Amino acid sequence: MINRYYLFTFLIFSIFNLNAQNYELSYKVKVHKNKEKIEGVSKFTQDTFYYMDSLKMKLFFNDYTSIFTYELLKKKSRDFPKALDMARKLIIGGTHCFHYDFMTKELYKVTEINNKNYIVKTESPIINWQILDEKKVILGYQCQKAVTLQKNTNRLGQEDDLEITAWFALDLAFPYGPKEYLGLPGIILELHEGKNRFSYIAEYILTNPMINIESNYPLNEWISESEFKKISNSEYGRF
Repeated sequence: MINRYYLFTFLIFSIFNLNAQNYELSYKVKVHKNKEKIEGVSKFTQDTFYYMDSLKMKLFFNDYTSIFTYELLKKKSRDFPKALDMARKLIIGGTHCFHYDFMTKELYKVTEINNKNYIVKTESPIINWQILDEKKVILGYQCQKAVTLQKNTNRLGQEDDLEITAWFALDLAFPYGPKEYLGLPGIILELHEGKNRFSYIAEYILTNPMINIESNYPLNEWISESEFKKISNSEYGRF
């Protein structure tokens, strides 16, 4: 009797997953560069800016979860360009994967320190979005504009307000977007992180129940933000 129950439960769960609609959204990264500052710098710096424009970001999502990560550089090799790695870190920092659980409202950030990955578990951020009346069409979807201010700390440790502009699709009612930009009533198809910094612009959306939306990292091996801060202070304190 018990075996039949579990078999029935497994079949129902399998059918539900097969019918679930999974999505893959690809973003092109646009870097707003100051050409005057690039001229005369080292070749490594020039290569870094070049690779910034070649980065592609992916957002995999469904009703229950989202995973935001980069498309390139999945495995490092002897031919792995250091400038390409630097470009990725300048855009999304040490965190190269964001896994959001919509059901629990928990966010897992895979962050690298000295070539070692740490899975940091945190609550999803509360963003005070201001939804405006302005609209435009992106990839055939009617999108609406939203703005917010986020605290940003520069390399000198100085804090200022970073203006964020997002365009979300009204017909794709998922609260996901690049990095930690969550909570809008539609998927973010275009996001500008500061006026003269980085933009994420959707290139295409694929819909397929067979798209894999499973993390490549063991999320059950997470650590807290306070634990990660101790590790970070310890690692960087050695230099």
